[in-house]
Amino acid sequence: MNPLADSVFADIAQHPQRATLSNELHARPFVAVESPSDIFSFAFITGEGGDAVERSRLEAFCRARGGAMPARDAKQFNADYGDFIFRWERHTEFTVYSASLANPRNQPFSCQVPQPLLEWLTEANGELLDAAHLSIIHDAAPNDNVDALWPFDNRDVASSRIAGDNAKIWCDLRIRRHLNHILLLNNAMDPETLGRVAQRLLEISTYRSIAMLALPEVARLKPQLAQIELELSHLLYRLKNAATCDAKTNSIDGNRALLHEVSALSAHVQELSSANYRFSASRAYRTLVANRIHSLREQKRTGKQTLSRFLERRFNPAMRTSEAVAARLASVEARVARAVDLLSTRVNLAQEQQNQRLLESMNRRAKMQLRLQETVEGLSIAAITYYFVGLVGYMAKAAKTLNFSIQPELIQGLSIVPIAVLVGLNVKRVRKKLNAESLKD
Repeated sequence: MNPLADSVFADIAQHPQRATLSNELHARPFVAVESPSDIFSFAFITGEGGDAVERSRLEAFCRARGGAMPARDAKQFNADYGDFIFRWERHTEFTVYSASLANPRNQPFSCQVPQPLLEWLTEANGELLDAAHLSIIHDAAPNDNVDALWPFDNRDVASSRIAGDNAKIWCDLRIRRHLNHILLLNNAMDPETLGRVAQRLLEISTYRSIAMLALPEVARLKPQLAQIELELSHLLYRLKNAATCDAKTNSIDGNRALLHEVSALSAHVQELSSANYRFSASRAYRTLVANRIHSLREQKRTGKQTLSRFLERRFNPAMRTSEAVAARLASVEARVARAVDLLSTRVNLAQEQQNQRLLESMNRRAKMQLRLQETVEGLSIAAITYYFVGLVGYMAKAAKTLNFSIQPELIQGLSIVPIAVLVGLNVKRVRKKLNAESLKD
């Protein structure tokens, strides 16, 4: 690229993850493998934490062997230590350590795990889940009967021609002498192609084991799901028939009691839902296994079952079982959520009805108080009028004593109406003022 283009690209705003995303496609490149050779692969479940401890031990191992050190942000590392080639791969939840070494005898499984690596793995971070021994030998006489090279009996052995009939494989994915054994006879593959095929075979072994981690969750969840479904059925039956039950069961307290039980059941289901990650990961690894097998381009050998057919009979049913349990868990979770929503609605409606009855009761009481108040006001007007009329009478009697020609009884009688009107108007004014102040508040 010319300098002008360099200056132009320097002025273009770059996405901060551009280089990282591009390099991700080349994060785990294939490594060329010579034939004959043996590859040992060890997959440890390490989880998503513990990277610092793992990297520290890896650096110590590399330092002790006098080789290169992995980059700080690397997820994969290769090093040639002379007697074997070491490879480290860090995945999301597991780590793979492998060693590749020459097989000078061209005999299957004649090599042993390098002692330095084996001793170092005793203190590896995590727990060993899969260990595979891939033995690659050169088929000097491709037309001979090579089945005799398989060191075990022929029961449940998968064998097929792969890579355009340039190689043959044997495996049974059984643990013998602590390892799963895979035999590959190379007819005409170059080291680069052989390296890709070898890595895919080892990945099939590893990903198959990781995918099968869902089976313990299946065994743990199935009885609990059965119990939850039974409890949920009983609760839904009680909910359905609540309207026909006695008043206590159909009361707001009864609905709240049902809601409490369903909420406890929902909390239990949410606790079980933590297994959804395992089931999702299992589906992803199952897809990876299928992709790796497809890339081998298998062809059937007479009288032998292919690796894909072997896994179809043994591996796929286990994966379908885990998927069925995952779907069952999702269904139970949805049913419990609907029951919670339904009961919450019923409790809210019952609460609103109770509040409405309370408001109606308060309204009736307010009306009664208003009538009582009006009655009291009428009695108050009569009492106050009686009191003032009495005062007027006393005043009239006093005036008669002073020789005024008046009749006190007549004056009292004539004063009743105006006094009552004035008292009534005054009471009405006071009540109006109090009502206005209460509205302001």
